[in-house]
Amino acid sequence: MLRHLCRCRPAYAGLVLSCTAFTFATPGMAATARCVADSAQLAAALVDANAANADPQFLIKLRTGTFSATPSGFRVAPQRGGQILRLSGGYSDAGCQNKTYGPARTTLVGATNRHALEFTLGIGDLAGGQLHLQDVDLTNSDFGGASGGACLSGTVYPGNTAVVERVATRDCRAPWGTDASIWLANHGILTLRNVQARSGTANYNGGIGVITSGSGLSRLAQVSVTTTQSSAGNAVFSGLRLSNDGNAVAHLSNSVIWGNDSDPGTADLAVHGPGITLTRVHYGTLLGTPAANLAPGTGDPGFVAANDPHLRADSILVDSGATDPVGGSGPLDLDGNLRTQGVALDVGAHERPVPDAIFWNGFDFTD
Repeated sequence: MLRHLCRCRPAYAGLVLSCTAFTFATPGMAATARCVADSAQLAAALVDANAANADPQFLIKLRTGTFSATPSGFRVAPQRGGQILRLSGGYSDAGCQNKTYGPARTTLVGATNRHALEFTLGIGDLAGGQLHLQDVDLTNSDFGGASGGACLSGTVYPGNTAVVERVATRDCRAPWGTDASIWLANHGILTLRNVQARSGTANYNGGIGVITSGSGLSRLAQVSVTTTQSSAGNAVFSGLRLSNDGNAVAHLSNSVIWGNDSDPGTADLAVHGPGITLTRVHYGTLLGTPAANLAPGTGDPGFVAANDPHLRADSILVDSGATDPVGGSGPLDLDGNLRTQGVALDVGAHERPVPDAIFWNGFDFTD
């Protein structure tokens, strides 16, 4: 697997990591790396990554800035089995050597008939594929489709793995669809961590929906969802929904779903089906009964602002997370701050920084 490591000072919001990177690939496996700076280059790189003869390891580095959906959209759909594809944003220079965390990020913008980003792993009987999506913002204020995921839509078939981390969605609007911010159907292994969804609107659920089927395993940790809306008169939730069937298992840990639809009859968190476990999840209202609900929290979470789930110093979510959540907390939070800066993990996508911390920081972290 392509890998970059360096020793740096803290990656606080907006910091550029200017380091000498060392790149290497798994021995015996051909690898391709692309540095892309605009929408056309990204679309072309995805065409090459999706080809049946693509290298088994394919890294796409995205420069900071805005990438607007092309007529064919931005779609990850590998045509070969066993491929490891990494799509990583936040590179701040022409050679994609320096990584930027914080507000100067890579933004993918959807369109009326295009998701901001779509992926399908395991087309046909392909297996062994891995997708690693990290350090991007997604937005789409004009999605006209009836499907889910105006900003991020994905399907993971059996035998495949997807990791979505340090991803933020905003203003994802699907007036005829569901789960406007993120819609994921998982039959394989899915890890979603350090993810934020805010200000999304859909007919049903302006936030995140994860449907786990068969023998699928979904692991969500360090997630923040706020200010999402459901426009349908008979909607009963907006925020985050977990739905399981068969022998599926889903874990949600160290997450906050709060301040979503203002209708008091609309829940922030909805669960349906067997095998769903909640651990240290903070929410306004819960719809459904999980298999386990360990150390739930309620009350004002202490967000910086109504539409900003960063934590105030007096937030009850600071240092209150469970240790070693299922799927991991990830080495960095959404902003690039080191995880566990106090006595324990913070709950949600944002770790409140401790001034003057020094640590070993990975450059373009692998999982």
